Amino acid sequence: MCRRTVCKVMVFFGIVCVFPISSIASQDVQDRFFALQESDPELFRLILALIKKPDVPGGFELRTNSPKLDCTDRYNQGFNSCIVDIGVSVTNLAGYLDNRSATVQVECAIDLETKSKDSYTHSTVTETHTEDIYVYSSGDTLENIELEFFFTSFSPIISAKVTDAKCEIESIY
Repeated sequence: MCRRTVCKVMVFFGIVCVFPISSIASQDVQDRFFALQESDPELFRLILALIKKPDVPGGFELRTNSPKLDCTDRYNQGFNSCIVDIGVSVTNLAGYLDNRSATVQVECAIDLETKSKDSYTHSTVTETHTEDIYVYSSGDTLENIELEFFFTSFSPIISAKVTDAKCEIESIY
């Protein structure tokens, strides 16, 4: 960006900001950015926080707890089913500035490694679930998302463990 133009490099809160200053439009953006720091320091800090976290879609941050596995036993003959419960926290990073609430669609995928009574090898099954979470402008919303795995009685499952758990924001509306 700065090979043929003059650039101004500034550091704000540990973030390097590069502003091309050769054109009027670029100068206008730079001036507005500095004016924002003085006129609305909260919004300025929010923008810098979002720049620091480019993986935060739409100003909402997603965090998950470690998944909990609970399997039901079929009269000591193996598992009927397993439920994986994962705690999800969605934080509205911009809500306190603009009173914006939203519904955030979160998709979780769980890989469960199982071993059947009749096999010497393990196999992996994957289950996905999408949940709509309403996030208030005031901050965090906590939800538990449950994914259920069912097993047939033909080859009873005698052990199961979660090998991978991923959740991500699919959409915001």
